[in-house]
Amino acid sequence: MAARARMQRVPAGVLRGGAPCDPGAEALTRRDEQRTELRAFFIDRVPVLGRDFAQFAQEEALRVEPGARDFDSHVSPELATRHHQRRSSEYGAHPAVMVSWSEAAAYCAWRGARLPTETEWERAARGDDGRAYPWGDGLDATRLDSIDFGARDTSPVLAHPRGRSPFGLFDLVGNAAEWTSTPAPSPDQMIVRGSAWNEPAAHACLERRRAFPREARSVALSFRCARDATP
Repeated sequence: MAARARMQRVPAGVLRGGAPCDPGAEALTRRDEQRTELRAFFIDRVPVLGRDFAQFAQEEALRVEPGARDFDSHVSPELATRHHQRRSSEYGAHPAVMVSWSEAAAYCAWRGARLPTETEWERAARGDDGRAYPWGDGLDATRLDSIDFGARDTSPVLAHPRGRSPFGLFDLVGNAAEWTSTPAPSPDQMIVRGSAWNEPAAHACLERRRAFPREARSVALSFRCARDATP
């Protein structure tokens, strides 16, 4: 599929932890992952697009119940509804949001892929030098879509090319946070990485990690797919 062709190979290497997050950022207590050996893998260069997820939903006759759990009580009902319907062409090139973990995993399987583990996601973002942000160690709010310097909504992927990671991935921080395949310590929750358009730019620090219920939906939560690299 065309979406599969958008994947980037990340070579085998060591995940090195970087600088701690801003103390004001919500985060789980980090596990001892300061030096983690990882095999090579492929991962999407950009989050899954709204138009690609809409195609999957149509082909699989996916139904989203109107009462789905939504963690965006601070977002206007009109904005949440536009994203939820996924019928507006205005979001075709934006990250696919309002997607539960189960739906994200199903989409990746449909593509012959899977969700990335959180260590894969973090290695793709940090590169080989353990940087604090995908672009380096200094915070720069102009490199991402955030509440500090953004459009107050998701933006098209690739809108912030200066925020790319060392391996050439875009939108790992800002725009929309992302599901991973890593379970959280709490039952029925999964680890989410990255930051979103409705959060401060400082929350883009790559040390940050959160847990969301599997069936949570949010206008600030998306995903990308990964797969093993053949030897």
